[in-house]
Amino acid sequence: MIDWIRNIVPRIRNYSTDLNRIETLVDKTWIWHEFQDGHSTFHFLRDGRLLITKSGDVDEGFWELIPGGLLHIKGTNFNYMLNQGILFKGVLLIKKQGVADSLEIFYDEAEIPGRDLKAYLNEKINELEMIHKPGFYTVFFDGLQLFIPENPVVGRQIKELTGYSVVTYNFIKLPNSKACDIENGIILRYYLYTHITADNHTILLKIYNNFDWSNPEGTAEYIDSSSIVNGVFSISDNSDIQGVITINNGNIISLANLDTEENSTFIILLLVGAAVLLTVLIGYLLR
Repeated sequence: MIDWIRNIVPRIRNYSTDLNRIETLVDKTWIWHEFQDGHSTFHFLRDGRLLITKSGDVDEGFWELIPGGLLHIKGTNFNYMLNQGILFKGVLLIKKQGVADSLEIFYDEAEIPGRDLKAYLNEKINELEMIHKPGFYTVFFDGLQLFIPENPVVGRQIKELTGYSVVTYNFIKLPNSKACDIENGIILRYYLYTHITADNHTILLKIYNNFDWSNPEGTAEYIDSSSIVNGVFSISDNSDIQGVITINNGNIISLANLDTEENSTFIILLLVGAAVLLTVLIGYLLR
């Protein structure tokens, strides 16, 4: 992580602000990344007190900004002078004075969901550096900027900013509930996707035959468990995919589009889905 952030500092510096105002630090909950073998929370109070919490324990120290961009912080077990700080979208990168290769990372807890610092910085930098190309979706995946043709072209080579490259990526999100898979640098498939919630689990649906509702090849998988998906589900929270879907052993076997099918069809699908589930259950009980 530290080496990765060192490499992106030149890019961040172009969009950062200097550490020279009290408002930069106060009224926020800062996490000091990997401070003393773990994440610690720092609260910079306006009266100069510094509260440090870790696993419910609280240490009280003090802090002050010193002209020239210096930050002095002191607690029970540390006393540091930090300098050359840059602030970028809720992330503070700063060095210990006199230690050339040091890099300390603070980040605003409210700005970074899930504390995934690398993903957050990638997203913010990419938003600022995004290049648009007519006729292509501009997407970032695994730190690379990719141009995906807006019109589905299966078998087409993917070009990155650095040229053609052999890459394999699954589930690259595109606008309008679309996604694609790339294998060895070639577009393997386009498909529609959506998420549904069932039994307190989130399920990712990939519908490969995007517009053939009578034969909607695709898969379903729990994104928060390894269980195989089975059941009949209703999709109603996605403007591009509306309907009743039947899933057996993680494979989509039928899908009725609410915009084109009659209610009687839904009843038949529900009965078919129930029969499938009953068959699976009987098979499981007879093991």
